[in-house]
Amino acid sequence: MEQFYLHLLVLLVLSILLRFLIAPGHAPEEPPLVSSRIPFIGHLIGLARYGNRYYVRLSAQSQLPAITINIFRQKIYLIYSPGLLAAAQRHAKYISFEPFAALAIRRAAGIKGNGPIVSSSSEKGRSSFDKQMKDAVHSVLLGEAMVGITRASVAAIKKSVDDLRSTEVDLLTWCRHVLTMATTDSIYGPMNPYRNREAEAAIWEFDSGLGKLTLNFAQRFIAREAYQAREKLVKRLLEYFEKCGYINASSFVQRRLEVERKAGATLEDIARLETLMVLPLLSNSAPSTFWVLFDIFSRLDLLEEIRKEIVQNALQFKPCDDSMGKPKQMCTLNMNNIRDKCPLLVATWQETLRLRANTASVRFVSKDTKLNDTYLLKANSIVQTPANVLNVDPNIWGPDAHLYNPRRFLDTRASPGAGGDRKRDRKWNGFMTFGASPWTCPGRHFATAQILALVSLLVMKFDISPVAGDWVSPRINHRSMALAISIPAEGLMVNVVTRKEVKGIDWEFQMMEGKA
Repeated sequence: MEQFYLHLLVLLVLSILLRFLIAPGHAPEEPPLVSSRIPFIGHLIGLARYGNRYYVRLSAQSQLPAITINIFRQKIYLIYSPGLLAAAQRHAKYISFEPFAALAIRRAAGIKGNGPIVSSSSEKGRSSFDKQMKDAVHSVLLGEAMVGITRASVAAIKKSVDDLRSTEVDLLTWCRHVLTMATTDSIYGPMNPYRNREAEAAIWEFDSGLGKLTLNFAQRFIAREAYQAREKLVKRLLEYFEKCGYINASSFVQRRLEVERKAGATLEDIARLETLMVLPLLSNSAPSTFWVLFDIFSRLDLLEEIRKEIVQNALQFKPCDDSMGKPKQMCTLNMNNIRDKCPLLVATWQETLRLRANTASVRFVSKDTKLNDTYLLKANSIVQTPANVLNVDPNIWGPDAHLYNPRRFLDTRASPGAGGDRKRDRKWNGFMTFGASPWTCPGRHFATAQILALVSLLVMKFDISPVAGDWVSPRINHRSMALAISIPAEGLMVNVVTRKEVKGIDWEFQMMEGKA
């Protein structure tokens, strides 16, 4: 027994010594330090066990606007306050994602060597390439060129819904298929390399293993399924570029390809980088659509209100003839009115994003920076802002922050800042699902247009109910930390039945010229 206690004492002393030698120092001006019960790796274990929910546990434990945690010698600041988030935004020059980008891209895509895409030999050259690629992406996703891509995508969504008959489907699987095909067809054109079931499955297998691939440790063994899926996609994309499929592709492909070629990137590096480019447009759209459909169809009163709103503000009936010359009715859904004149539908979409958020933005501190003259962020540290904390903060959203209530957004639809409404500004600063300025997702408008088109058409055409009878929320895959939206860990089989009121009616979407 004495020997046991002696060993225990030795371990305790070693633990204290290691903590002193390994743990980074902590200045009084930094956010308060929250230690783990298990030295060095306790927080890492917490993240592995709970995923991004671990940040919620730390927030509840500390009740502070910001804290510091250490994983080995890495200092990580967690920001839980919209005021501190706004302060970090004002220091975007020194609190940035860019230092992570090249390393993460190289590891996830499997790019070797020192080509221009990830070269670290010239910091100036790498910054130039990064800036040109960022400009190319933003010029399309936030510009007029996106109108044509959105139109093509919405048309593909309409065709998929037209092909849907009264049947049973796994709701998430169906949403994934529809949005994958609509997105990739509209971006890559007639030679879309993702247009088969094997490639489609590879996208999602690759996406699910991005975290393991980014670790860059024994990828073929630690992330075997994701590694194999990525290599399948690389092969298909290489063939796509070799056969000049990009000639009839969208400007989203062509403008980036132009930048890559001018920089001297090899065709394989271009194909490898391309495996990552479509993921931000796909990975969160399917779970987002799943949840907004779940949240609407599981609330019959809300469903009826949204249907009435669409009929009154965004739907036009007109007579027409079918292919045989027989009279019929055509229903036109005006997508601009869906967005601008259906506030309850849009608020429902926002409320789903708020409560299903899973993202925790990651930024690198390149220079000692003080936020609001209160907290000091030390250079070479990491800053994370968990949306699943800010999006349910009672100080921002009120005492019912954890309840589903779309109407909380109805008086906050205007952009923040107008009229000096501080309550509204606080809510928008706390709405983190699409990131926060200047780090907001450039594809958010495209994703919103796609999802509102799909949801509005399904709401008007079908009644959807679970095969099991009751709407029971599926278990969440909390370990999927890379996704901005929580993803179900299991399927949900639903009955899809055409509404009697709309049988025999054809549907179409209308979008005003120059708008998406």
